[in-house]
Amino acid sequence: AMDATLAINARCREIGTRGNLRDALADQLEVLVTEDVVDRLNQRAAPLTIGITHFRPLPSGIMVSSFIDLEDVKSALLATSCIPFYFARTPAVMFRGWPAMDGAFATEKKYFGAPDTGAQVTVRS
Repeated sequence: AMDATLAINARCREIGTRGNLRDALADQLEVLVTEDVVDRLNQRAAPLTIGITHFRPLPSGIMVSSFIDLEDVKSALLATSCIPFYFARTPAVMFRGWPAMDGAFATEKKYFGAPDTGAQVTVRS
């Protein structure tokens, strides 16, 4: 994972971060996220939950903790990383056929960045 972080950093330093971070992250996800990750995530006792703002057609927050396939996992990670007009050359990325971006944009202000997910413990600052 550290090598991937350093590769993303080097690429963004070379060509700039704004509008290029999505492709840099997507390239590293191709290497890091393997076929077995779908079953591992879906079978966890404590599910991994990813917050995404989905535009279907109006913006709403969704919590994703079940994944269809490998591309679904990668798309979820790209969507939750999407800061509009910075992450990619478009204001949003696609997730399950709809535009999507970081879930913090659809989270109640009091839970900004750490919404309730049904986990036994939620860590907030």
